[in-house]
Amino acid sequence: MRLTRHQIATSQRARKGRWIALALLAQAAVLVIVAVYSANLRSGWPIATAVTTCMFVSVLASFGQLRSGQRAVDDLRDERTKILHDIVSGQPLATALEAIARFVADRTSAASAVLLLETRGGRSLLRPIAASGISQDDASAAAARIASDSLRQTFEVATTYGGLGGDVGRSCAVLGFRDGRGEPVGCVAVFGPAAVELTHTIGQVLATAADLVAVAMSRTSADAATQSLIEDLEARNADLERLRKDAEEAQIKAESAASVKGAFLANMSHELRTPMTAILGFADVLDHSGMGDEERREHLNSIRRAGEHLLALINDVLDISKIEAGKMVIEQVDVSPLQLMCDAVGMLKGRAEAKNIALIMRCDGSIPVRMRSDPTRVRQILINLVGNAVKFTERGEVCVRVAMATAAGDPEPKLMFEVTDTGIGIASEAIPNLFSAFTQADGSMTRRYGGTGLGLAICRRLCEMLGGSISVESSPGKGSSFRCVVPTGPLNDVPMVAGLEALAGRHAVQASGPATLKGRILVADDSVDNQRLIAFHLKRAGADVDVAVNGREAVRKALESLNDRRGAFDLILMDMQMPELDGYQATAALRARGWDAPIVALTANGAENERERCLASGCDDFESKPVSRDDLLDACKRWLERSVLLPRRAA
Repeated sequence: MRLTRHQIATSQRARKGRWIALALLAQAAVLVIVAVYSANLRSGWPIATAVTTCMFVSVLASFGQLRSGQRAVDDLRDERTKILHDIVSGQPLATALEAIARFVADRTSAASAVLLLETRGGRSLLRPIAASGISQDDASAAAARIASDSLRQTFEVATTYGGLGGDVGRSCAVLGFRDGRGEPVGCVAVFGPAAVELTHTIGQVLATAADLVAVAMSRTSADAATQSLIEDLEARNADLERLRKDAEEAQIKAESAASVKGAFLANMSHELRTPMTAILGFADVLDHSGMGDEERREHLNSIRRAGEHLLALINDVLDISKIEAGKMVIEQVDVSPLQLMCDAVGMLKGRAEAKNIALIMRCDGSIPVRMRSDPTRVRQILINLVGNAVKFTERGEVCVRVAMATAAGDPEPKLMFEVTDTGIGIASEAIPNLFSAFTQADGSMTRRYGGTGLGLAICRRLCEMLGGSISVESSPGKGSSFRCVVPTGPLNDVPMVAGLEALAGRHAVQASGPATLKGRILVADDSVDNQRLIAFHLKRAGADVDVAVNGREAVRKALESLNDRRGAFDLILMDMQMPELDGYQATAALRARGWDAPIVALTANGAENERERCLASGCDDFESKPVSRDDLLDACKRWLERSVLLPRRAA
């Protein structure tokens, strides 16, 4: 037996109409009979009374039936309203479906289940979600039987299935329900004998249950969509809040960076103009006659100090720009740690003596004779640290100490350089920003002591690039202690030397006099001032010097010297930026003609790959301008000694 949803919905109204019609017909019949008997019988009142009594009994019976049906309808409506209230109040879907299954079971006096439609592997399946009066296994077996039949019709009409077998009885009655889009979702089933004949009552209960399940699932789906929307909105709000905070932080950082860099540029302008004022001013002073030797020497020392300060500023700016751009290259060569320490102390000894500050070197314990590192960068770190210590110390001493930071047998041995002073010290709140670029402990330091605020930032970055670290301990008014720890490389076969003996050996080396040069040197430089300066130092050291104003003239003079009675040039100092023929082209031309004497590049180009470019063009060595007198003479002496062993030929 099959009933459509319309038939189920109208069955109750049809039954009410039939009962009312029967009651009215009975009353009409009674009236007719009473009238007939009253008209034809002389003593018809007993009969009339009997008929009237029957009429009242019939009417009372009609109204009793009507009231009973109405109570059933009211009860059904009340229970439906209660379940709807529970659904709307936010009951979980599983709880609502269990209540609906119990409602069907109670109303039909039979087992019931709510089955949901699923698709697996292209097949449509029914899965029991809630059941009352029947086990999940039996409900699953029945669901499989229903799904194997014409499942689509389950969602169109109330259908009875027979031949299920087992504990569920021989039949079940089902009615499908759909979601808000009209798609089939599942069905409500009644199992057992009550489902053999699909009565109007059972059909009405199934229809009510199907509607309730559809409402519950729609509410759950709506709640899930609402919750998903709320979570999405909360996530978007969190993202927007995070973006807002990031934007505020970025704005604060940008404003801070702009402020710091603005202050840095203003300070840099001051730092550049101050030494330039001294250089130009004392140069004018030296131009006047009538000046004593001592006074002239003081002016020259002022010019030298200003020039060194100016060079240090330029080097700091170039170094920090290379580091920030990731173009700083770290070498790994064998170098003496004591030599590096002595170099740094030697460069700053005059500055310390001018302030009456003792500059002390110490070597604690045994240290390696050599280590594997970048001598230029380690020396730069030490010069910065010692220079700062001398700058910020008014009285007392600056001690530079070297010692092993780890045991010599450690698999990753490290060496420590420590610079301790008795200067002004650093406040604890300033230490976290001490190694940041463009900053000093406070603004008054810049005004009082000068500087760009780049030195310690460069030290930290260089230490990290070397694989080490830098730290500081300080007390205001008592001084500071900076420790730089760098890896030494393997020390398995490296001799160790005790501190006092090592320092004594280094002092003996430093006590040796300036280099003495023997040989012919060609200086190729288009700057007349540079020609005069370099030639002056070389001639005072004993060299035979000639000059060339451009690369073309350098090539010509070099080749002509092969037939000169004084002999060919033993060394060429080649400026790389010259007119007509630059240093790269001139060097390549000489090498192409078979020139074997050493050629040392002299250039002011600060590019990181400049050294490689000069060596690739045929130069034997590289020196950056401005080059100090001692470095210049040492380089020339080294290459002149090698030049003695080289043949002289030209193609």
